[in-house]
This record gives sequence, structure tokens and C-alpha cells, in this order.
Amino acid sequence: PICFPVTILVAGGGQKVDELQLQLPSHRYLEVDKERLLPIEVKSVEGTDFDFRKPKKIANTFIDHAFRYSPDFDRQVSLINNDGPAVIMKFDSETKWIQIHTADRTGGTDSRMALAVEPMTCPPDAFNSKEDLIVLAPGQSHRFTCSIEVGE
Repeated sequence: PICFPVTILVAGGGQKVDELQLQLPSHRYLEVDKERLLPIEVKSVEGTDFDFRKPKKIANTFIDHAFRYSPDFDRQVSLINNDGPAVIMKFDSETKWIQIHTADRTGGTDSRMALAVEPMTCPPDAFNSKEDLIVLAPGQSHRFTCSIEVGE
């Protein structure tokens, strides 16, 4: 799969992501198994802890999932700090999926101190599922862009 290197977003130094709000442009997420985080099926975010279509506090939600971009939203992920600036990642039309991880570390003081955001052209395991898979012939290339901004 073609993907952008993982980008770590921090909105306000020294604050766990639990206190921050996330806004994510997605109606669907890729459910994974609890043991190895292997893909199971694409599900609706409706009624789940993963419904971040409107800004919502992350709280203690563990996230290490891919979310399918929904075209009725702006092409951006926002991490919002009520006491400071927001951090916004914008991406172009080639980005179909966004992997989010709450940077959980067992017992570490650095646990949940940042949010990993990885724009992707296809979901994990796309070689098998073929979903949004881009196949390139020798010599071909493919690119997508994203930017990170500080918001209000």
C-alpha cells in the first residue's frame, strides 16, 4: 500500500490525547481483532466510540484503526485543544483512508501524549482485499499530498 509516513499530532504540550477533541471525516472504520489488530470488516461509526464526525473528546478510547474518508466532509483531520490551538491535517483526493492511533504504551509516562495520523490510499491488507488498491506497472508512479496547519 502507498502511505504517507506516520505523522504525530500534538495539540498543546504535556497534555494526554484523552483531554483533546478529534474530528475525523469518516462514516466507516475498519474493525480489527483485539489480539493482532488484523482487519475483520468495514463498519459504520454510528453509535460507536469511533464516531468523530463532529468534534468529540477522545477520552479513554483506544484507537488503532483505519477510517474510510467520507466525501461529504472536508478533507481534514482536526485535533482540538480547548485551551490552545488546534492541529489540522489536510489531504488531497488521493487519500481514501486515514489510520489513527492514540499512541498507547503500557506503563509508559509518554503513553497517549500524541495522536498518530497516517493518510493512506488504501486500507490495511489491501493486497488481499483489493479495496482501493492501486496497482502500478514498472516505471509508473503515484502521489498524494497533505499538509499540517495550526488552527484556532
